[in-house]
Amino acid sequence: MKIPKNMFKTHKSMNFILEHDSLRTADKSWSKWKNKGFNYYFYNNDMCNKFMDEYFPEIKDVYDRLPLAVMKADLWRYCIIYKYGGIYHDADTELKVNPSFLTNYDNKYLIVVPENNTHFCQWVFAAPANSPVLKSIIDLSVERIRNCKEIRGEHIIHYLTGPGVFTDGIFKYLKMPPMTTMEVTDGILKYLNADKNPIKYGKEGGILKYGLGFVKKNIGSSETNSKTVKINNILDTNKELSFIHNYNDHFSYKFNKDKLTIKRIDTYTGWGQNLDVYQFNSMSNILIMPYNLFHGNWIKHLFSGQWSDGWCKERYKYLM
Repeated sequence: MKIPKNMFKTHKSMNFILEHDSLRTADKSWSKWKNKGFNYYFYNNDMCNKFMDEYFPEIKDVYDRLPLAVMKADLWRYCIIYKYGGIYHDADTELKVNPSFLTNYDNKYLIVVPENNTHFCQWVFAAPANSPVLKSIIDLSVERIRNCKEIRGEHIIHYLTGPGVFTDGIFKYLKMPPMTTMEVTDGILKYLNADKNPIKYGKEGGILKYGLGFVKKNIGSSETNSKTVKINNILDTNKELSFIHNYNDHFSYKFNKDKLTIKRIDTYTGWGQNLDVYQFNSMSNILIMPYNLFHGNWIKHLFSGQWSDGWCKERYKYLM
């Protein structure tokens, strides 16, 4: 399964984005790649509604029941990537590297990074169309919404449509126990006792342990369009490589015993950048980006939901 070079995002309107300097800068960091091999798609609220009407009519009643736009955007993002495949990114994320690092993989059902020790990040992720992991997330979100009589509570967004159900849907696909410490009983969201939580938190537990390991190999620059280096047992010849850089350079690679050959495939010339290659951890067909490199270095999150007109304020107004 290939991840297509599509980039999707949503917000109430493009005018809102253009009225805020930081959001406009964030938008340009993604949209500049649309003429460099990527397709770029923006959906406003009306466009999201029409998409759900047309392609997911069987759960449109669930979508319509969600009281906040941010909750609808959550469910929509899983559905749009399940339908078309590609990258989903929040409108308040700033891309600092070539987005190919999220798509250049074979047979991966999800590319994801830990957000903290409790949740995987769902404000940037990538997957192929018809990903069974996204299907697991969508099904679990729909199940929780249908079973919830009253959509209220401080953490109800996370549990029904946000990082909570995203993470639990991943673990459901992997047949692992959920991370959540909440459940719906008689249609009302309630906290579980700490001793009922199957995951032990702390230095040796939680989500972060999955996103700390990676291997990095420096390739350097090259005057010709290919370069061969010894891997010195640093790289695993059975794992895929990731190229992380901020140029429109495209590379292929081939392992040959203890050597690695990198070839630039978009031109016959070499490259001037000091190129590095990476290998990341995986859980089944889910590739997990390193937490400490992803956040801030490759993608910066502005957390506009915490602004005065963000969803956090709406939550306290309508759901508390």
